[in-house]
Amino acid sequence: MREAIEDVIEVKVVRTACAEPREVFREILKINDFVTFMPNVKKSEIIERKGLTVKTRWAVEIDGIPINWIEEEIVDPIRLTIRFRALEGD
Repeated sequence: MREAIEDVIEVKVVRTACAEPREVFREILKINDFVTFMPNVKKSEIIERKGLTVKTRWAVEIDGIPINWIEEEIVDPIRLTIRFRALEGD
């Protein structure tokens, strides 16, 4: 049986872009480029792509703490949204 997690850590990053929403959305989809403009991202890579579903691997460091995970992202280019969920990791 799994124990309940009492302490939840929320990570939130906010960036303002002076660009059209579709242009920003296209840039966000370039997962492999995150390391070039987000210093806390140490690794971001696409490991699988099936249609609008993408599996990615992430390694970040926040306040000196390494966090690693694999997530599944579902891209909706009409609504300009990406839904994601962690599959494994920290």
